[in-house]
Amino acid sequence: MCHGLANSYDCGQAIERYQLRRAPQLFTRNGDTLTVHLSGRQLTTFVDKDLEHENGVSYTYREFIPEIEHHLVHAHLYEGTGYLLVSHRTGDMVRIQAPPIFSPDGNRFATASEDLESRYNPNEIQIWRVGENAVVLEWSLAPAGDPVVIAPGAWGPKNLRWISPTEIRVQRVTFDPDTFTRTEGEDVVIRLVRGRWRVMPREEGYFALNALAARL
Repeated sequence: MCHGLANSYDCGQAIERYQLRRAPQLFTRNGDTLTVHLSGRQLTTFVDKDLEHENGVSYTYREFIPEIEHHLVHAHLYEGTGYLLVSHRTGDMVRIQAPPIFSPDGNRFATASEDLESRYNPNEIQIWRVGENAVVLEWSLAPAGDPVVIAPGAWGPKNLRWISPTEIRVQRVTFDPDTFTRTEGEDVVIRLVRGRWRVMPREEGYFALNALAARL
């Protein structure tokens, strides 16, 4: 749908046009105004501001997510981008960094945003728990700091996926500002251990340590 489009805003408009044809009952577009239709005839309105200015923002409708009964709205900033989850029942909004990826059991979703080069967007992983009436931020990690600092050990998350309801993996990306070189490396394992999310040791070191312990 977005093949050949120059930027995220053009892509967002293409997705919105598709969704309007597919499910016109969910939202309407009138010039610079996006109106999201909620339950009980409630409405939530987003009005674009001039993107030529520093505080400019434009909104496009992304999708309705039935798993959590929320609408996903894409916010296109003067520099960078973001997303808003809008509750279909209450209109309450939560800002997230990327489209949500749900766990196999549907009890959580995770997002990963990587921007080591321009640093317009967050460089962070977030895990959210799906509650009865809301979504709640459960855990987050900014592996290059906040604000981002390209220092030894700094990295960004890419290609997030769930391995099980208690484990996600992201690909580690590093950036050399001197040569403007991106390097896509190995996976980082993040696992729920005794009720807390933890970044696990690298697999090779983890298994080597276990093998050593078994011989002692």
